[in-house]
Amino acid sequence: MAGDDYAAVTARLSHPLTAIFMLGVIVSSVVHMRIGMQVVIEDYVSGEGAKIVWLIANTVFSAAIALAAIFAILKLAFGA
Repeated sequence: MAGDDYAAVTARLSHPLTAIFMLGVIVSSVVHMRIGMQVVIEDYVSGEGAKIVWLIANTVFSAAIALAAIFAILKLAFGA
């Protein structure tokens, strides 16, 4: 779908199985991103307070990215 126009992408995502598959890809990618960044933060941030702040920021950022992507997929899937 990378080179398709808006109408083609909307037509493909309007099929329920495609939308569900895309949602699964989004969720698994964001979880993978959050866990990877968590490992980096735990390994390279030295202060305990800073580590907690960065871990919370990582979780909030990951949730925001996931919600935005899920909203976009659902909006395309329902044709709004």
